[in-house]
Amino acid sequence: MANIAGEVLSPRLVPLSDRIAAAFIPRFNIGSSVNLNGTRYAYAGAAWTFDISKDIFVEASLAAAVHDGKTGAIIPENRLSLGCNAGTREAAALGFRLSDRWNLVTTLEHFSTAGCSAQPGTASPRGPANIGAKLGYTF
Repeated sequence: MANIAGEVLSPRLVPLSDRIAAAFIPRFNIGSSVNLNGTRYAYAGAAWTFDISKDIFVEASLAAAVHDGKTGAIIPENRLSLGCNAGTREAAALGFRLSDRWNLVTTLEHFSTAGCSAQPGTASPRGPANIGAKLGYTF
């Protein structure tokens, strides 16, 4: 399955020169992911970026999310049962700054249904997880 995703990150609200202190200042993010087989989701939350060096960084994010995937009693065999339409999105990333403006980021993200289930007495649905790469531009 292939996804196409986009995300916008705000600058840090309080710019700090100390990179360790700056890692604890979140940036707001908003984004979406479209699976070419049909399920889409959107999210909004916060991301924390830690600069390992001038050119390498790691990032973690947590967001509230909604999707339009399959829920309910009848789910096609080739689709995940997602339980309910609301959940959370967690992500971890490793990024490389290619220049002052461009970066390349490898990402692992997971949409969690937070244990909700559309059917009482059934197992908690599993949310999708994606591995990918993003090309970023800083304005």
